[in-house]
Amino acid sequence: MNKWKNLILTHSIKEVLILFNTLFLGIYFLKITNGNIITVTVYYLIYYLSHILWRYIVSKFIKSNRVIKIYRFSLFTNLMVSLTLLISKGNIINYIYLFALFYALSQCLYWTSYEIIIYDINNKENFNKYFTYDSVLYNITALIFPTLFGSIIEDYSYYTVFIILFIITLISFALSFTIQNTNINCNPIRLKESMKSIKNKKLFKLLGFQSICDGLTNGGVIQMLSTLILYNNIFSERNIGFFSSVISLICIFIAILAEKKINCNNYPKIVLPIMFLIFFVTIPISLKVTTILIIIYQLLIAIGDVLTNIEGNAIVFNGFKNITIPDYKVDYFWFIELVLNIGRGFGLIMIIIFANIFNNINSLIVLFIFFSAFFIIRTFVIIKLHKYIKTI
Repeated sequence: MNKWKNLILTHSIKEVLILFNTLFLGIYFLKITNGNIITVTVYYLIYYLSHILWRYIVSKFIKSNRVIKIYRFSLFTNLMVSLTLLISKGNIINYIYLFALFYALSQCLYWTSYEIIIYDINNKENFNKYFTYDSVLYNITALIFPTLFGSIIEDYSYYTVFIILFIITLISFALSFTIQNTNINCNPIRLKESMKSIKNKKLFKLLGFQSICDGLTNGGVIQMLSTLILYNNIFSERNIGFFSSVISLICIFIAILAEKKINCNNYPKIVLPIMFLIFFVTIPISLKVTTILIIIYQLLIAIGDVLTNIEGNAIVFNGFKNITIPDYKVDYFWFIELVLNIGRGFGLIMIIIFANIFNNINSLIVLFIFFSAFFIIRTFVIIKLHKYIKTI
């Protein structure tokens, strides 16, 4: 663990900004747009789809001796994102889509460099353990900050939270300078050459489809939708923060238990029944809008997130050596990001279509059935990937 303790610590602190983006930023935009769900959804659509272009541009400039520098610069841009929220306040609505483009660039700088560092410092092994630690630390963060942020927003304002976010991102930027003596080997993206180098097209397609399912579930769409519907019914950031913290506490124990008890052999017997249970419970929830049912749903998708995301992320990294050669790792991770955001984009377009038809946030709850079905589909794909990789 000593090899990556500074990285995972820096990442966990930086995740506070992601947590705010996932939980409260959509609510903030919903408030300053007077409940305009379409504007908020279009913001996220631009944010996710621009990832594809930004990531490609960043991947064209990345080199072995630039990875750590880009990683640090990405945390500096995260600092600028926090500063933008702090300075602009409610006026950000005037350039909300421009902000989406800038925030997406900041995230692409981060994830392009972060994933390369993960792959190289793990010496291409122990990915399950790394992502288990990552999941536990993220849920510890999610245990503390949602309640804290929700209470501060209710008692003071979003402006106070923006000050805290600025300080936290400043700490994360400072910590990035502790990541040293890391051997990184990568080349700029070369799509034509990398496509010719693919050794196993079936595995490549399976990993891509697994990432599309990720985009439709854990990747942000389903969490954003359920949070906005919950806020539309309770109008309280404090309560949303409290519920999120309780759910994160449960997920910490599930992540630890999963790391100790679940492996590729018993994964179908344990995880698949849970995913079917989540889906069947989702059906009555999707037919009636009540606060308690939406909270139950958020708990279920959080459990689904832990049980599929740790394994799904590990498979993406473990499967790389069977897809292509190390020279094309930048190309490989760009492809994973491409299909991930295609999944997110498709989900957001569905939300926009339904919002235009019904013109009511609560009516979007029926989409829970559609999105939850992809938990089952993703689990089946992960099981198939386990078996297929084992035979290679």
